[in-house]
Amino acid sequence: MTKSFTWIRTFMAGLMLASSMLLPNPAAAQSGVTLTINSCDDQNYPEISCVVTPVDQAGLPLQGLSASSFEVLDQTTALTDVQAEQIQNAAVKTNIMLIVDFGTNSRNQTLVNDLRGASESVINQMGTDDSIALLGVTGKIELGDTLNPPINPAKESGFVNAGQDRNSIINVIRTLAAQQGTPLYDAVFKGLIISSKQSVGSRAVILLSDGRDAKSTTYTPDDPINRATKDRTPVFTIGIGPKVDTAYMQRLASQTGGSYFAAAVAAEVGPKFIEIQKILKTQYRLSFKAVTPPDNKPEGYPLTIRLNVPAGRAAETTNFKALFPIKPIVNSATFKQGDTEFDLSVPLPFGEIEITPNIQARSIARVEYVVDGEVRKVAESAPYTFVLDVTDPKLGLDPEREHVLIVRAYGELTNPGNITEAKYTFNVLPAPTPTPVPVGTPVPGAPKAAAPQPTVGKGTPVPTAIPLPTPVPSFGERLAGSPGLLIGVLLGALALAGLIAALIISRRRAAAARIAAAANEPQTIFETGGAVPEVNNQTRVFSTGAMSGVTDNRTKVFRAGKATLEFMTGAMKDKKFQVGIPGTEAITLGRDIDVNGTNIKIESEFVSRKHAKIALEGDKLFLYDLGSSSGTRVNGTALSGRTEIKDGDVLEFADVTATVRMAIVPAKPANATG
Repeated sequence: MTKSFTWIRTFMAGLMLASSMLLPNPAAAQSGVTLTINSCDDQNYPEISCVVTPVDQAGLPLQGLSASSFEVLDQTTALTDVQAEQIQNAAVKTNIMLIVDFGTNSRNQTLVNDLRGASESVINQMGTDDSIALLGVTGKIELGDTLNPPINPAKESGFVNAGQDRNSIINVIRTLAAQQGTPLYDAVFKGLIISSKQSVGSRAVILLSDGRDAKSTTYTPDDPINRATKDRTPVFTIGIGPKVDTAYMQRLASQTGGSYFAAAVAAEVGPKFIEIQKILKTQYRLSFKAVTPPDNKPEGYPLTIRLNVPAGRAAETTNFKALFPIKPIVNSATFKQGDTEFDLSVPLPFGEIEITPNIQARSIARVEYVVDGEVRKVAESAPYTFVLDVTDPKLGLDPEREHVLIVRAYGELTNPGNITEAKYTFNVLPAPTPTPVPVGTPVPGAPKAAAPQPTVGKGTPVPTAIPLPTPVPSFGERLAGSPGLLIGVLLGALALAGLIAALIISRRRAAAARIAAAANEPQTIFETGGAVPEVNNQTRVFSTGAMSGVTDNRTKVFRAGKATLEFMTGAMKDKKFQVGIPGTEAITLGRDIDVNGTNIKIESEFVSRKHAKIALEGDKLFLYDLGSSSGTRVNGTALSGRTEIKDGDVLEFADVTATVRMAIVPAKPANATG
């Protein structure tokens, strides 16, 4: 039985180890070195600095690299002047799995206290953003699922924030009870599984042990080494006391990229852990000058950093922005008159010169123009132009001497040093001298001199007649002077008057015809109330009043209906409508109304848009329900399909009730003609 159990245990251990090695591990990296670009600062473009983390095959940041280990490419151009500085970045987050072995010297309380003190020293040295996990080795290690092993809160903890939860970890350490026998291999393997979910390059396992493995039930001495190598998780071992298995502790550390430290007392553990933290927080700051011309494009340009060390090569690419400088740069200025641009090597011509600067800056607050020491213009919006008026006497531009123009650009005003100026010297041409005109020379465009006037007597001018413009006759004057034109106008007016009279007569006849037709074929419009006087056995005359859907108050002629529908409840109470009108196929009742003459609008929100209809079929009236949502009832009975309605029937349309009153056709008067 014992042999069988041992075989099964060995088989299961091998199966668990194989599955842990074969299943994909998202935190595990490929063999060889890796490079991570942590950040890049391009705010002082073209000067750029990047912080990178090169990591060796074991998962530890590489130490002692120089600029020759790195190559930087601005797009595809290799930069030559690259500076590299190794730094210990306190902001780097480390993830430490702390394994504390209390088993070998459980009877030596002093050594147990030293182990506790050493553990607390490690935890207290961690930064507020670091993470810490704990495995207390006191008795059997619960392995469970290889991918997600269980956590025993009495002696273990998953990764927690060292700044917020360090005291809870320390309290667990202080309550650990030492037990004889140490399942050291099982404990280290479980710690590696839990650590594998943390980032490569910032994770490590620290093993504090006072002895050697004694009771591991699943894993062999090589299993933790193989797992750590596969995951690229370095293991740092610290031995305390005289019974430490120094050989295995050294092999475990060296083959996983870690280090072994021997500590005589707990006080020596803290400084050793500080050395480990420095290694884990190692990064490199690379400084260089980009060559892409600044353009402020938001999408930026690719920046590639390559690592080349004896252990291998790695590279990573990020983006940088070719930002305009914070301090403005005045590259040039154009001097134009119209479409002509001038070179300042020759004097500027007489007139207005438009000056436009070419300035590169992250932002421009204003541009000042100083002419010969005096500010002449302050431009606060693009394109920041200045018109130099060479003819302006206030400028005092002397053609006999050289003048100075300063273009002064202000960047972000929060920084008084963000000012740049460019100096331009120029000369101006003298004002053009007008050409003298000889006396008596005619000036182009000037009025001609008047001819000499004859004189009467000595020195007396003779008056000369001045012709006046011929007056234009008015229309009335033209009619009076032309009888034929007057007769034509009169005949045209008579023809127009006859045309208008014929049009009026035609329209009146058409209206009379429509009235006659309406008398023979009256429209059907439903009155909401009031008495209905008899005219004859075919028609009735009454006023439409305030009928719904009708906007006029004229008197109309209606055919008599088979019955009157009188509403008894709701907003429709006391309103009456003619139904069963000969010549009308059916009358629809509902919330919608057709003002052309066939529908009755029922004022209720519970009535459907097309609720019911009443149809005259032969000499009988029938009521139909049109699929209404609230239903139709006749004398309390729900209507399905159609039913005949008679005098006195009570109809219910949802919450509105109406009564049917059949019409009584009176006998014809004795003198009636038919």
